[in-house]
Amino acid sequence: MSTVDVDFDTDVWVGVPREWTGETWTHHRDWAREVAEIVWTGARPHRGRPGVDHLALGLALLAESPVIAPGRHTYLWLPEPMAELLPVHLDAFVAEGEAEEALRDLVRAHPAGAVEAPIVEPFDNPHLGEGLRALCYAIHPEDDAVVLTLSYAWRVGDTDVRLWLSTFDTGLALRAMDDVDDLARGIHLADE
Repeated sequence: MSTVDVDFDTDVWVGVPREWTGETWTHHRDWAREVAEIVWTGARPHRGRPGVDHLALGLALLAESPVIAPGRHTYLWLPEPMAELLPVHLDAFVAEGEAEEALRDLVRAHPAGAVEAPIVEPFDNPHLGEGLRALCYAIHPEDDAVVLTLSYAWRVGDTDVRLWLSTFDTGLALRAMDDVDDLARGIHLADE
């Protein structure tokens, strides 16, 4: 199985470290503070509005989240300092089963609780080839709220690759969709 990486626009995306060590940042709060200060460089918060401290807290809380899992790449959509954080996750798996069926499973083409049939369409990546993209609205089983999930998947040799986001803030996800498409096109095998 190959590992994956992403070339991304640092004016739009922030990569979350997959581990906290002396070689990166020893603590997620140190990372959050440094990133917040970089993002706010040159920007001036409006009086009484959130600024560096607010963003640093949001980044730290997100880094503590259980969805930031070891081995998973996570990127935060942050096109400007006061934007809401939208995490997007990248996973790679050992390929199993027939490719088309596996990709449809990875993009959740037939989810339980879907409000309507997901929009599933081909999606090209210049490094990985043709894959699938799915946009789905589903009812969250615990609180009946609508959740938007946007998923992408490709099979490359013995590796299945999935990029995905899931959020209750459907408007935020739709505003970010073009940037998420660009992120998806930047995924490549790490040995390329």
